[in-house]
Amino acid sequence: MSKFGNFSVGLLLLLLVLTSGMAEVKIWEESVVLPTYPVAPADKNPRFYDGRVTQGAQGRVYPYPMSDVLTNERSQKTYQMVYLENDYVKISVLPEFGGRIFSAVDKTNNYNFFYKQSVIKPALIGTLGATFLSCLAYPK
Repeated sequence: MSKFGNFSVGLLLLLLVLTSGMAEVKIWEESVVLPTYPVAPADKNPRFYDGRVTQGAQGRVYPYPMSDVLTNERSQKTYQMVYLENDYVKISVLPEFGGRIFSAVDKTNNYNFFYKQSVIKPALIGTLGATFLSCLAYPK
């Protein structure tokens, strides 16, 4: 897990403890299966210049590989999900994506106060191409 992921999970746990008063706080990890659209493998030959402007930055991406080919193949992938829960909220976090919040539910009225993703799907919004949940995902 990245430094930011550790920090965000720790911050959420601290927030739950501080806001819970004497309520019991639970934390656990489970495997969940989510529909996922994978990214095609990155080009092994890095581009020297892409010729585009991304948020005011020039398209110079060398020496990093570009992951700019998305697939339409939907598959089921297993992720480890960390849950933080007290009497009032239940938060699920995906450590694999840098500790990003996947869902957060107000248990008093069953309201998702964070947008809950139904699928993991990349978008071509990063300087180096495809990103998942605003977190760069490089092939290993």
